[in-house]
Amino acid sequence: MKDSISKRIEDFFLVGTKCRNHDRQKEYDEEMRPYREKHKDKKDKKTYASLDWLIHVGAISEADIKKYDEVRSFRNELAHEMLNLMSVNTAENLEKMNQHFITMLELLRKIETYWILNVDILCNPEYDGKDISAQDVFPGPLLAMEMLWGGGFCAENILKYLLFF
Repeated sequence: MKDSISKRIEDFFLVGTKCRNHDRQKEYDEEMRPYREKHKDKKDKKTYASLDWLIHVGAISEADIKKYDEVRSFRNELAHEMLNLMSVNTAENLEKMNQHFITMLELLRKIETYWILNVDILCNPEYDGKDISAQDVFPGPLLAMEMLWGGGFCAENILKYLLFF
């Protein structure tokens, strides 16, 4: 998820340059400076600066940042309190896990679709003159995640696996 949020922006400015050409690095730094300044006190300022940039270009909304915060908070809780979460209110926690995963997929879809429609397609002459909408694209990272989730890698099966060991 962080790659889709931060790395894609950095790559947009820096890919195709030799060893992070100084001028392109400067352009990237200048573009991101106001967003980094806004979040200078946050632990993960690069991610939040990138989320703000994605709002600026119209890829996501303020509401999406709130969703990101909720998913991230639950992920941190899950990482630090997994045994507790999986042993108390199991059905409720499984539902929360499923819902947060779906929210993450929705956010991932918005971000990756933005890049496909506004960079990948616009830079590829094969698509000149073709009308392509967000519904016409299915981002690779999203496909991989949905295959994992739909292929049995869901909260209920994770719990069974964890309880087996």
